[in-house]
Amino acid sequence: MKAAVKVDYESGILTRSQICEKYGFWQSTLTKYVNAGNWKYASKREEALTSMHTRMIQKYADDRANISHQHLDELNSLKEKVLTAPTPAELSMWSAKADTVMKIIRSERIALAMPNEYKYIEQKNENVYRVEDALKELNTQMQGDIIEGEIIAEQNNNTPLSALIDDGKKKRTEED
Repeated sequence: MKAAVKVDYESGILTRSQICEKYGFWQSTLTKYVNAGNWKYASKREEALTSMHTRMIQKYADDRANISHQHLDELNSLKEKVLTAPTPAELSMWSAKADTVMKIIRSERIALAMPNEYKYIEQKNENVYRVEDALKELNTQMQGDIIEGEIIAEQNNNTPLSALIDDGKKKRTEED
């Protein structure tokens, strides 16, 4: 028990009174422990707060992952029922339920500060490529618009490539 009291005392998360209340002894007993062990109040507070913060973030991430899995399971179940509905009446009923569940899921995700849309992300060489960005670019290219930063080769350009490249070896003229 004394080791646990020391951890609480040095972490400084609880007040001295709260420590005494937690372990069920008087402040004079705590003072004896402190003096005998040469403990310093809140000497390890930063480590304790960092540890608590890390555990809270991990718990929050785990909860969000569980909720995402739950949402995915619910949607897959509804999708199966919609796709296998034997009659138009059942199809209509399952479609209405799916719409309602989607609204509920969006609300839950917004309330939990989760994205309300699923985005597919692929990581390569520490660069993140988003599928929706690629689709937007493809759509822009298919419509003939020029994407910012894109190099367009002119068909009637007779200038040699060496004239276009400035590798720093050529002397600058006053026209530049």
